[in-house]
Amino acid sequence: MYDETYFCAYRDALWNYVKGPAWYANTITEINFDISVAMGVESSIILNLWMYIIHVLNNAVRDCDSGESVFESLDVALSLWVGFDQEEGTSKGHLLYSITESIEEQFVTNAGQKEARANTKLISLFNEARSLLNADGTCSENDAASLRKNVHSIQSTMMIPLIQSLIHYLLEGDVSYTSLYAYSIVPMIYAHNLDAYRILEILFFGGDISDIQKATQALESSYNALGITCADIGSHLSSVSTCSDDFVSIAGFTPPNKARKVSSKSS
Repeated sequence: MYDETYFCAYRDALWNYVKGPAWYANTITEINFDISVAMGVESSIILNLWMYIIHVLNNAVRDCDSGESVFESLDVALSLWVGFDQEEGTSKGHLLYSITESIEEQFVTNAGQKEARANTKLISLFNEARSLLNADGTCSENDAASLRKNVHSIQSTMMIPLIQSLIHYLLEGDVSYTSLYAYSIVPMIYAHNLDAYRILEILFFGGDISDIQKATQALESSYNALGITCADIGSHLSSVSTCSDDFVSIAGFTPPNKARKVSSKSS
């Protein structure tokens, strides 16, 4: 995984937050197990397992480029997201699908849907990926670029429950879980939006997370670079979101079109 962008971005950023050498997120997960078994388990899911799914998806792209069948990599990635014995549209499960169902209950997204919006979008993207492949699971030359784009969209969608959880625990004032979910998403912002990252680093890892508005604004300013929208995240039930997908400034330039929506479609 040393040549994979997500892994390197997280590893390099996480090394700044722990005392002494750390092997990716293992040190942080061990610390969370010392706090409680529940926190340790959640840490292993949202840090270690999450990144392994990213790795399997990267393998799917490599399989495509090498002329091998992509079906196995896609199936493994989705099964690791959903987990064993998961009830559709409920939090009665064990892995990331369940966490996504549970956290979206705290947000206003698409009311009336049986399944969390992020889970529905993710499964749709996996089905779309399979539809791009030949009958034997290999890629045609013309579809290789489409698969890369699709995998990138999957990886962006995987960030949605992490951001929702960070916002939720921040608003709830739960310092331990806020810190845990900050570890899960702030390193990716390091790779995309350095100004926002520096703000979040000070707030979340400098020992003071009292400025909730400043933290959420820094997060929201990173959505475009992460390939997600304000609508993907939704509004937390306990607050009124001012996040907008219209006319997002990019490097000081304010485009005439709705930048986040266009970026999300092209990511």
